[in-house]
Amino acid sequence: MGVGPTLETALPPLVAVLLAVALPFLTARGLAWAYLAHLPASGQDRAVRLVPFRRAAFVVGLSQLQLAWFLGSRALGPSLVDSRTSPASLGFGALVVIIAFMAGGIARRVADPPGERSTVLGVIALRARMVAFLSGPIGAGIAAAHLPLVVAATGAPVVQWGWVAIAFGLCALGAAFGGLFVTLVTTALVPATDDVKRAAREAAAAEGVSLWGILRLPTRGARFANAAALPWARTVIVSDGAKALLEPAELRSVLAHEAAHLSEGWAPMGARLGLTAGVVFAVMCLPELLATLPAVSAVTVSIAAVLVLLAAVVSVLRMARRMERRADARAAEHFGSAPLAAALRRLHEYAQVPMTMRPGTHPDLHARLVALGEEPAGPRPAPAPRRRGWLLGGAIGVGMLGVAAALQWATAIVPTAIPSTPTSTALWRLRVDPWDGDALLVLAWRAREAGRLDEARALLERSARMGPDEQSYYCLWAEVQAAAGDCAGARAAFESALEAQAERLFESEAPGRVELGDYALPPTFVRDCDLTVGEALGQPGDGTVTIDYTRPTR
Repeated sequence: MGVGPTLETALPPLVAVLLAVALPFLTARGLAWAYLAHLPASGQDRAVRLVPFRRAAFVVGLSQLQLAWFLGSRALGPSLVDSRTSPASLGFGALVVIIAFMAGGIARRVADPPGERSTVLGVIALRARMVAFLSGPIGAGIAAAHLPLVVAATGAPVVQWGWVAIAFGLCALGAAFGGLFVTLVTTALVPATDDVKRAAREAAAAEGVSLWGILRLPTRGARFANAAALPWARTVIVSDGAKALLEPAELRSVLAHEAAHLSEGWAPMGARLGLTAGVVFAVMCLPELLATLPAVSAVTVSIAAVLVLLAAVVSVLRMARRMERRADARAAEHFGSAPLAAALRRLHEYAQVPMTMRPGTHPDLHARLVALGEEPAGPRPAPAPRRRGWLLGGAIGVGMLGVAAALQWATAIVPTAIPSTPTSTALWRLRVDPWDGDALLVLAWRAREAGRLDEARALLERSARMGPDEQSYYCLWAEVQAAAGDCAGARAAFESALEAQAERLFESEAPGRVELGDYALPPTFVRDCDLTVGEALGQPGDGTVTIDYTRPTR
């Protein structure tokens, strides 16, 4: 049986795309059933009830993006692309991730207020602009990962620390300017309208800072209203939603708040950029560096890196809240506290955010209003609960990734069982992982048994591109060569099989026993090449030979 029928080739990418589309809707419906039943139409009660839903949706969304990459990046098999890491494979993986990201935004419209739901096209357009911004730092990380960070010297991998420093610098540049560059080139961000430019320059002049860019984020059809500053690029971004929602004086106060971020100094800017660059570097480049270390050291370094990143996140979040309070105070100093307080109320109500929240990048609305002298009536409400959201979201996310891992484990082919594994098992394995070379060896054995030597040879050659078990690979080559009458080639292949098996044993933690039997001894090679197994191994035998190997002295 050959590999490469149209259905078998198309099934993995088709399944990846279908799951990327369907899972966000299924999980959003499930979370809505758990959290949004009898949801008030508006007000603080609605905002509080949305918190656990949003937390769970965030965790589930991250898991779905990871699952989309896992499936998409390996969905194109050898019948379609040259290698698992080819640009086409990685590009298809990125496409599946983008599809899942878009589907997640559409599915989460269930949280929009009645009568104000975002349109499908509006969500797609907004998320496409977000993809453009994120592609900058991610692209820089991919480029950094392709630098010669590790080279093989005398057989041992060696880290080139100069290239590692360049890679980190590239990640930092991508974090600082990559997203802005891509969004400008793709027009995901466009120049702001004249009235917004005038208000932004007025706010910047009051703060005593210069503006290099005043940009507009189109949000037609999507419920999104906000503004942001990129201090390192001296740029302010205002969404259409914020401009439409706020009165002119309120918008000017918000722009003054953003302008105040431009005067923070290089320490806060460097901390934020350093954290972002560190995350990109850790995701894109650190795995290759860890591969040069022994297993125990790699685990130790991985744990240390995670702890360092967590400590950096906590530190940067604290600093970010401090900078937000500073920006509020500066805006109130220049244009009064009342317009900014009114703007904050409008923005929070529009975004359905509770008045009190656990600490994040910003202080909660209640704390900001109190600092502006606009203390709300009544006692401070208790923070909105979110633990249930984290727990349920984490359980669903782990479950989805666990199913994928379990499917990989359940369909895995044991190398010693390759000669006797059924064709159906191999085909199912190839549906799960089209790049499993051992599954192709199974099909090659079945082709050999049916006398289709050319097909068996083609499958063997294809499996060589996919990293099959070496001992099983060479044993089958010996069988095919012997069946074709090439005993010299069969003998050389069988010797390579023994060498691969011995090398695997010597690399294990402790010496053991290797038993050669069943199809591990190529039957045609033993029968037709005028050579007994005992002679091949230098000892008498009855077809099943046991060899004791000990680790050589080095």
